[in-house]
Amino acid sequence: MEIPYADPFNVLQNSTMEVMNNRMIKLDDQYCIDVDSYNYTLQKVSTALTGKNAGKEYYKAIGYYSDITGALEAYYKENVRQELSKGSMTLTEALRTISDVADRVTQTIRSAVPEISVYRQTI
Repeated sequence: MEIPYADPFNVLQNSTMEVMNNRMIKLDDQYCIDVDSYNYTLQKVSTALTGKNAGKEYYKAIGYYSDITGALEAYYKENVRQELSKGSMTLTEALRTISDVADRVTQTIRSAVPEISVYRQTI
C-alpha cells in the first residue's frame, strides 16, 4: 500500500495524497527516510484520526537531519523510546531492551550492505 505524505496545511489535493515519494529509504514497516536536496527527514507511518482522511495512513515527520547518519541515529533513539515507554521495568531490563534495539537497528542497516554490493557490481 502506498502511504501519502502528511499534509498539515491541506496544501495537497486529495488525488495527490495517494502519491508516494520515490526518494524514500524504507527502514522498516513503520519508518523511512525521505531525501531531498536540503536534508534527510525521518518519517513514521501515522493514521489520520479525524477529518475526511480519517483512517488513512500517511508519513509524519519525526525530525530533519543534515546527514543520513543523524537520521539513522534518530531512528535508533525513536525505537529505544518506543520500547522503553511500553511499561515499567528494572534498570537491567531497560539496558537489555536498549541492547536489543541496537541489535535490531544494526541488523536493519547490515542487511542493506549485501544489496549495496550487488548494486555496485552492476554499474
